[in-house]
Amino acid sequence: MEKHLILDYLNFNQPFDFGGQKRHSTLVAALKECRAITKRNCQTSQLDLTLKTGYPGNWLGAIGYLIILDQIGSCFKNICTENKGKKENSIEFAVKSFAFEFMDNDSKKLHALIGLRNAFAHDFNLLNVNQKYISQQHRYTVYWNDSNTIVTLPENRWDGIVSEKNFNRLDDITLVNLFALGNMVESIYCKIIEGVTKDVVTIQTDTKTLINKYTFITS
Repeated sequence: MEKHLILDYLNFNQPFDFGGQKRHSTLVAALKECRAITKRNCQTSQLDLTLKTGYPGNWLGAIGYLIILDQIGSCFKNICTENKGKKENSIEFAVKSFAFEFMDNDSKKLHALIGLRNAFAHDFNLLNVNQKYISQQHRYTVYWNDSNTIVTLPENRWDGIVSEKNFNRLDDITLVNLFALGNMVESIYCKIIEGVTKDVVTIQTDTKTLINKYTFITS
């Protein structure tokens, strides 16, 4: 029953039946929203530049994909992972568990991505000042192309002094490819479905909590 319910939750065809109700997965709802505003085919997630709406480098789309990473890191795990309690935040746990190779197995690049999440989500800007976690302190330039590179670290670390930021300086800018970020999240989604099907991925909590916290009904 648990495996069947998890797959219902992950199934792109929503809603699904549970307890006599038609329930929608928040994860799938987020994926649909992200695809719609980043010029992706809603069913396949593939880039479609013929679509009349959306932009592959959409900032809100990137925030949506980062939110999905947050949820994945809170909800799913590899079954072989020892239950010691994770010290990483949920984005770090999600990427390290399912797609660290997309970040070149580089924690510095992953922390830069977490810093962008904070800059986007808290202030909708391209600066993240964090003296406590210097690895997340960056000034960003975001763009999109069809390469697989997500994060390009700068030659020199940005000092975090906003009032003295030099707009003409290039050697302290962290580059993030928002389209490649979306591709990574889409890949993780597919990997989780495959993993649940093959009994190598499961949820971190019980199914009742999953349904109560991460589904909704419409009226």
